[in-house]
Amino acid sequence: MEPPARPPDLGYDPGDSSGGGGGGAGSDQQQSCEFLLATRPAACPNPIPMPTDPLFGDDRIPAGQRSSMRMAHSFVNGKAYWEGTPIQMDSLAIWFLQVALQEQVNSFASGASLVETNARMRIQLGLTCDIQLDASSQYRVGGTLTKPEQYCIEMLKAFDAEANDNQNFMIWFIEHQRKVGVPLENYVPYGIVELVDTRNSIGEKWRAVTEDASCSKWWTQVQKNMCGVK
Repeated sequence: MEPPARPPDLGYDPGDSSGGGGGGAGSDQQQSCEFLLATRPAACPNPIPMPTDPLFGDDRIPAGQRSSMRMAHSFVNGKAYWEGTPIQMDSLAIWFLQVALQEQVNSFASGASLVETNARMRIQLGLTCDIQLDASSQYRVGGTLTKPEQYCIEMLKAFDAEANDNQNFMIWFIEHQRKVGVPLENYVPYGIVELVDTRNSIGEKWRAVTEDASCSKWWTQVQKNMCGVK
């Protein structure tokens, strides 16, 4: 009788339980968890939702007429004041700016470039004030600027001081001087406020959103990998 045919060479000993190739899903999970533990964001003790509110970070934004984001938030939440008097902004302008602030928060949370986000916000602030000036023109007396218009102009000036993007609203002012008589002397730019300065409302909002977004994303990955972090 001939010996039985030799089985094909499988390249390993079926009886070898050492694992040879190593790793596996358990090892990958362990490495992921070790990496996550090593990169835990500061001040991130518990799971938190992703920032979505257009007014996110409102509690951290500095107050005052030179705080562009404070003025923008107040614009949309009905708390705008000019020279101590509460003022009502145009409803369409409020809606438009609220959408812009929502887009800003979404961009910050997703890790988009601060420069690109500011460039987009600059356009949207200009359009917001276009809407407000058109609305104010319906009841303006002579060439006098209404309080909502003055508020809008100060918001643009504050944004120029804080954006640090080498841009300004000068062309906007020139255009509205031609159209409705906005005096150019109203556009006297403030000095630059650096983004790292806590008086810079854009920087403070960006930090508030990105910090919470980082924490939220970290916990999402911890839970996805079942790392058992407490």
